[in-house]
This record gives sequence, structure tokens and C-alpha cells, in this order.
Amino acid sequence: MDQLKELNRILDDVMCECIHRPVTLYGNGRSGRFIKWYAKYYHNIDIAFYITDLRFPTTNNSYEAELFQREVFDYNYKNILSTVVWVTEPMDEEMHAFFRERGYVLGDTYFDFYGMIYGKDYYSEAIATDTTSRKTGKRDIQPLEYLEWKYKCNFLQRLNVEDYVGVDRNTDVVKNAAPYVVTASKDVMKILDQCHITHKDALFDYGCGKGAVMIGALMNGFEKVGGVEFGKELFETAKDNVAKLGLENSTELLLGDAREVKLELDKYSVFFFFHPFDRPIAETCYENIFESERRRPRKVIIIDINPQCEQKIIESGSFRLKAQMTIDTRQRVVNIYENSFY
Repeated sequence: MDQLKELNRILDDVMCECIHRPVTLYGNGRSGRFIKWYAKYYHNIDIAFYITDLRFPTTNNSYEAELFQREVFDYNYKNILSTVVWVTEPMDEEMHAFFRERGYVLGDTYFDFYGMIYGKDYYSEAIATDTTSRKTGKRDIQPLEYLEWKYKCNFLQRLNVEDYVGVDRNTDVVKNAAPYVVTASKDVMKILDQCHITHKDALFDYGCGKGAVMIGALMNGFEKVGGVEFGKELFETAKDNVAKLGLENSTELLLGDAREVKLELDKYSVFFFFHPFDRPIAETCYENIFESERRRPRKVIIIDINPQCEQKIIESGSFRLKAQMTIDTRQRVVNIYENSFY
């Protein structure tokens, strides 16, 4: 996506400079995990040490790797002072002084990612004209956050079902709906990499919310994406995001009951579910996909995060479980199904 070229350039310039140099990642929250993923995915760089700074409390630390506090530099544990440091927390003068005192040079042996990407604009505030609330507080380093900052989009803030407006709360759609939670772009790309599909395929997101998965698919090179959302304010926010990014020609947004989307499915070959509603509604949506596949035979992929209807899909007689994987979310399990005739 052209809208991410500047972000990608900053990341690529640093990482290309650091190839063949051991790297310490300073900051292991969402920003650090994105930088770690980007470094491995695009540059095959592995992180040697992980530093978590207690001054930046987070409930989002990853514990897949051994974590250290910054005092490890004073011990020079396993020659850590010979590593280049990528700082993925907002830096103040005290932090810069910490590294200078230990012989580090900004832009050479340590890098301030927040400064390079956001300058001093580390924190976001609400905008009064938002259709739904925007995330406020410390920004993260990740594509959707960058798009919120650069283009005033709105992807990240969670929205509970009881906060939806303009919907009939007596319908089973609302009673069985799940809260809006964003799916990180790196997770979308990780999943799509396992599907072995071409970018000529089109992706449809059930319960598309503010459009984050569709944007993630476009980042991955898809030329056409679509989605359905019953929450009018979420739908309007998704439309606004698409317009701000100039992606109207690449997207199809539908407002309404996901069970009523039928003939429109014939244009798509990849279907994405992140537990948008409970089983009865999901099963009807799967039936519609099966009918579409019979109506227009083609290769079809179903992506199901936090899977709940595997038996229904397998019993269709057309689909088989192709792959299972995990992603960096609380509900980590992803099932990928493929129709077995292609």
C-alpha cells in the first residue's frame, strides 16, 4: 500500500543497516512485537536480547523469549554491549543519556523508532467528530496505528456490543454478536501466507467492523476485498477509513445481517471469520459459502480464528482442514479450510 511507504522505508533503512549485527530489542509490548515480526518477515533478522522496561507497564508483554531489565547492560551479560539496540518505547532524555553513558551512538548503535516514526507526537487524543471512539494514549508502532496517526483513520479502539448504536437489540444478530476487536495486520499477513493464494483472489470479512482485516489484506497485495457489518456506526467508520485512504475502488462494504449475504459471495474466494457471532449465525453463513461454491465452482479458503464450527465445515463434504496455526492474540488458534477439489 502506498500509504505505508514512508513507514516501511524507515523500518527497512534501519534493518538493512543492521543485517549481520546482533540486535537487542528494548521494549517488548505491541510495538516491540511488531518490530520483531517485521525484522524476521522482511529481513530474516532474529533478536538476540529482549529488554522490558518496568517504567512502561503493559499487559501485552510476550513471554515467548527470555526477558531482561535494562540493568543487564551494566552486567554486559553475554557481551550485550556489542549489540545494536532498537528502542520501541518513547524515549526521553534520561533514556538517551543511559545509552550515551554506555558508549552507544544514536542512529549508529541504537535507534529511536518512536522518534523516527512519530517525532514527538507519541500520544493520541480523541477527535470530536469520530463516528466511534478512537484509541487514545500512547501510540503503538504498527501499520494500523500509523494510518490512524497519518490519515486520521479509526481502527484500534475496542467497542462492546452494548455500546453499538442504531441497532435493534431484540434481534438474534445483536444478541449473538461479539465485541469489535481489531485483528493486527501482521497476524492477517501471517495467516494469508499459509493459504497459498494469489492476489487475484478476493477476500470477504464476516463482521468486518472498522475494516482492519480488509486493510491488512490490501497490505498483503490483494486487489479486491469486501466485508459485511451489522453495526451502523462501525460500518460508517469503515467507510470513512476506506475513503481517507483512497481505497474505494478496492473495497465492497455491506451493511446488514451477514446471513443475508448470498449472491455477493460469488465474487470472493477467501472468507475470514474472527468469531464475529455465535454458532447458529456462523453456520448459516457457512451454508451460504457452500452454496456459492456449488453455484460457481472455484478454489475457496475459509479462515476461522477461534474456530467453533469445524464439524459443520467438514460435514459439507467439500472442505477439509488444510492448516492450523497460532497468532499473537488471546484466542490464538486459527483453522484454515480449503475445498478439496482444487
